[in-house]
Amino acid sequence: MFLTTMYDENISYKSLKRMNMKNTRLILCLSFLSFGILKAQIVNIPDPNFKAYLVNNPEINTNHDDEIQLSEAESFSGMIDCPDLEITDLTGIEAFVNIPNLNCYKNEISALDLSQNIALEFLDCSFNEILVLDLSKNTALKVLYCSLNKLSALDLSQNTALEFLDCSFNKISTLDLGHNTALENLVFGFNKIAALDLSHNTALELLTCVANNLSSLDVSQNIALKALVCEGNSLTSLDLSQNAALVFLSCYNNEISALDVSQNTALKVLQCTENELKSLNLKNGNNINLKEFLVSNNPDLRCIEVDDVDLAYSMTRWSKDDTAEYSTDCLSSSTTEFSLKETYFYPNPVEDILYFEEPMSDIRMMDYSGRMIQQYEHATDRIYLASLANGVYFVVGRTTSGEYIGGKVVKVGR
Repeated sequence: MFLTTMYDENISYKSLKRMNMKNTRLILCLSFLSFGILKAQIVNIPDPNFKAYLVNNPEINTNHDDEIQLSEAESFSGMIDCPDLEITDLTGIEAFVNIPNLNCYKNEISALDLSQNIALEFLDCSFNEILVLDLSKNTALKVLYCSLNKLSALDLSQNTALEFLDCSFNKISTLDLGHNTALENLVFGFNKIAALDLSHNTALELLTCVANNLSSLDVSQNIALKALVCEGNSLTSLDLSQNAALVFLSCYNNEISALDVSQNTALKVLQCTENELKSLNLKNGNNINLKEFLVSNNPDLRCIEVDDVDLAYSMTRWSKDDTAEYSTDCLSSSTTEFSLKETYFYPNPVEDILYFEEPMSDIRMMDYSGRMIQQYEHATDRIYLASLANGVYFVVGRTTSGEYIGGKVVKVGR
């Protein structure tokens, strides 16, 4: 009996020992597994400056440890605001899938992966070293600042919600905005863009395209446009006849020969110095509200058409060359210079109807003694001459761009 008891107790002790060893191994395995899972839940943030910003933000680092857990990143829906922190790598940003706003302005970032940040509506990554910016997944984006980088291209075809874009001071040569119909503010100064189609951007209110390679600029479809800054290009003409809402215009340092702002009744600021102006029509019925007008360094400009000459000379912030005069009717002024383009009128000789290459206004038809024969104030692409006697006449009119065109016309009978 005693031996049996001892044997049974010995068996029980050994069984218990083996059981304890198994439990210990199981606990250790579970501990290592838990550590691995815990480690996997920590967001990889290699840049020490970016990590320090995130760790020191109590709205992000809610457990106040020295790491950012994946759960913390995923639950954060505020703004990542880390400008001017000497950050070189923004790796880890992909874990913040619910952030609507990211500001990483003025750092040293060369690459930026935002493919996981599909909730992003605001992005300021300007003043960095970014070479490529892929925003194809950020379809909710409304505001984009990416100026002062090293971008040579920018694809915005998927960003149809975009309302504000500033991509100035890059190396962009082409910009397709055909899909960005919600765009209201566009700034792309100091790039290499030579042509731009804005026909789809009918909501545009602000356009700044300073110091590009533009030789033409069509804003006829941008009827909501309030401010246009196109200085430092190679523009030879600028048609603003459809931009009645325009308040601010700066087009200095171009090659514009004629400018007509007679339809821009809301205009308050006009800066058109350093062009090649020969004609300028300011007669819009609202000169009293044109608070700033700068037109100096246009040596070929002789006449500026205005609402009231005395008012024009009294405006303290109006500046012109001494060789230019104000007049209420430059077409009749002896100082007016015309561009002689007889091929602009056809057929020539003419029997009944004289056509123009484009509509003209303020048309004057004179005989060679200078006597007025016919006059048309409103824009038209033709005039009727059947009732005129045969002979040689001189026709002068103003194009939609504001340029005065004159030429000899020969009237013949049937």
